[in-house]
Amino acid sequence: MSVNLEVKGTVAKLLAQENLIVEHKHVETAQFNVDTRVLTLPVWERASEEIFDLLVAHEVGHALYTPNVDPPKDVPHGFINVVEDVRIEKLIKRRFAGLSKTFYKGYQEFHDMDFFSTEGEDFTKMSLADRVNLHFKVGPFLGIKFSLEEQPIVQSIQNSETWEDVITAAKLLYLFDKEKTQQPKEENDSESEEITSESEMGDSTDMDNRGDSSDNSESDPIDNWDNSDESDMDSNDSDIRQDSTEPSVNTAESESGAIRNLASFGGKESRYVQIPDIPIEKVVIPNKSIDERLSSFWDIMYRDIDDSCNPMIYLKETYAKYKKSVQKEVNYMVKEFECRKSAESYSRASISRTGVLDCGKLHTYKFNEDLFKKVTTIPDGKNHGLVFILDWSGSMGGCLEDTAKQLFNLAWFCRKVNIPFRVYAFTNCWHEDVEGERQHSSLLDDPKPNELWIEKSFRLLEFMNSDCNAMEFEKQCLNFWYLSVGYQRMHVPMGFGLSGTPLNEVILCLHNIIPEFKSQKRLQKVHTVILTDGESQFLTFGRMRTTYQGDEVCVPSSLNFNDNVYLRDPVLRTTYKLGKWDSVDDLIKNFTDRNPDVNIIGIRLASTNEFTKFLKRKIENPNLISKYVKTFVKQKSAAVDVPAYAKMFVMNQSNMHNTVDFDVAEGANKATIRAAFKKSLTKSKFNRKILSEFVELVA
Repeated sequence: MSVNLEVKGTVAKLLAQENLIVEHKHVETAQFNVDTRVLTLPVWERASEEIFDLLVAHEVGHALYTPNVDPPKDVPHGFINVVEDVRIEKLIKRRFAGLSKTFYKGYQEFHDMDFFSTEGEDFTKMSLADRVNLHFKVGPFLGIKFSLEEQPIVQSIQNSETWEDVITAAKLLYLFDKEKTQQPKEENDSESEEITSESEMGDSTDMDNRGDSSDNSESDPIDNWDNSDESDMDSNDSDIRQDSTEPSVNTAESESGAIRNLASFGGKESRYVQIPDIPIEKVVIPNKSIDERLSSFWDIMYRDIDDSCNPMIYLKETYAKYKKSVQKEVNYMVKEFECRKSAESYSRASISRTGVLDCGKLHTYKFNEDLFKKVTTIPDGKNHGLVFILDWSGSMGGCLEDTAKQLFNLAWFCRKVNIPFRVYAFTNCWHEDVEGERQHSSLLDDPKPNELWIEKSFRLLEFMNSDCNAMEFEKQCLNFWYLSVGYQRMHVPMGFGLSGTPLNEVILCLHNIIPEFKSQKRLQKVHTVILTDGESQFLTFGRMRTTYQGDEVCVPSSLNFNDNVYLRDPVLRTTYKLGKWDSVDDLIKNFTDRNPDVNIIGIRLASTNEFTKFLKRKIENPNLISKYVKTFVKQKSAAVDVPAYAKMFVMNQSNMHNTVDFDVAEGANKATIRAAFKKSLTKSKFNRKILSEFVELVA
């Protein structure tokens, strides 16, 4: 049968009443790491719903109640495990009364499928440990009896409440069986008086309310056991067991083997990866270092070039011209932002009386009771910050200029309204060595297996920030203008060339960057804008490999598209299933779950066909897709609601150019003037629409 593993993982968390990290792997037995709180469950594909639930509840019981200590060496582990199973199952059924029925039905299937290898066995010739194991698990289906000599040991096992009780009872059980195995076989054949009544065995809360037997809750289930099968069973295997000099729990071994057979080892195994501890000081290239590197390079490259053909002179003039032309758009953003902010503040305003008489209302005392002055209290708004992430990949080469202009609009807007901001561009072409030889090694000093891989050449270039005066900021803008607008006109220093698209790595780094930014600027809300024109490159993870020299090294390995890959979050104690082709949305979901005060805003550059393909990957409703496409074709942009993002703005690359100057040749006819004027209005409308929606989201 097919079992929903995600549902069973959720059941395990609910039973544990904590965010355990539940993993399903191709392992023989369940495992629980007390330190990391990771519960690893086998893929029991051959198990029924009842057996699966029983096994999950049993392992959760171990996770909750079994301490992380080394057991004593003078008692075999099998004996301790038998007693501990009794204790943890009793405690978890006490905690969740409904599990009694689950255990009853599950162990009934265990019995029907002969998990304990009891078919044909003579229970009277079994060891006490074996009969105890059967009694507390499938006792209602077997006629297990205990002698007067055995009864105190059984009672101590049943009454075990602590780990110390378990060890004590396990020692008694082990010593008893060891003593019996060392006695002559003739002595083992003599049986003492058997206990059959509830008064002799004690109150067994562990057996109450099992399945449909709840009608007989007032009597011990032992009274209703059928003993007819005891006399006619083959005892050959039992004789062999009793001849052993060292006692063992054979039924427990049979049970473990049968449970292992339920697990499936076919197909692709689920893989669990986690975010590494990323050294941000290595990843982020500070703005000052960038400015020094760029200025030094261009000073050397163009200092002997005549001004008439110096591209830097030309680019500086175009920058000044653009800055002047766009001030209206920036001021529009500022005005709208202030209006929206004021409206939001006044919507939360409260009016209260002061207790001071309003002299202007005294003449109305005969018919007006409200004669006091009032005060309006406007609560302070939240402190906002902005982090801008720019795609510095090769496919952005044709639109860097227009992208830079959009970026400048946001940066100038933030400076005018005093919003702290950071501007990063991501690249995987940064090299510290002179030759620039690309090495597929890790940026981490000690990469670990099953941790997501961070390429050594990955960097975040901090082009601009708000932590500077006007002169320094102008220098930042000029350098970025030279680099982006003049990319195809001038030489670019090593490390600043366009690269791949390591967007996944950027999301991982935000876990460190955003909290630091919030703490430094005392921000309550951070908006993170990601501008890209395509999908991220695939994730890789670390795995161990043996070299030809016999050394074990950690190397990068691509995540197989057919694998069930899960991101393990040790902070939230949950897992996220990563997409087969694209993991960005899943990584963003994990990030925003950790940081609920952060909005992830996407700006996507795309043609109409690319936009349609993008929507089909994100949205299932065909009618909604059609609506978005029509809007995009008509307005050359669209604000889209997609998973993971607070908002996604999709812009037609061909309409990003922000120049709205009304420029016509001297002597132009009316038709030419009309067309130029209409074009300028259209582009202005386009830009204002995008800016307005962004301002609305921020305000």
